[in-house]
Amino acid sequence: MYFHFFSVVLNGRNAFKHELTLLEKVRHPNVIQFVGAVTQNLPMMIVAEYHSKGDLASYLLKKGRLSPSKALRFALDIARQV
Repeated sequence: MYFHFFSVVLNGRNAFKHELTLLEKVRHPNVIQFVGAVTQNLPMMIVAEYHSKGDLASYLLKKGRLSPSKALRFALDIARQV
């Protein structure tokens, strides 16, 4: 049981670090910039630049589920900007 838990934690940590290598490569004026990360302590954290309008998660918590048309509009806006 302990080995399985350790394996999940290790895989999660490796996946997190892989995500960081991808974030380091993204440079675009319309994408929130990756600043750094905390990987030596738990919980591990990603540090990104601040945006006054918040993030998608905050928007969804405040507004609730997106309608299909609004979700499509968001997706198209994101695709156009990147």
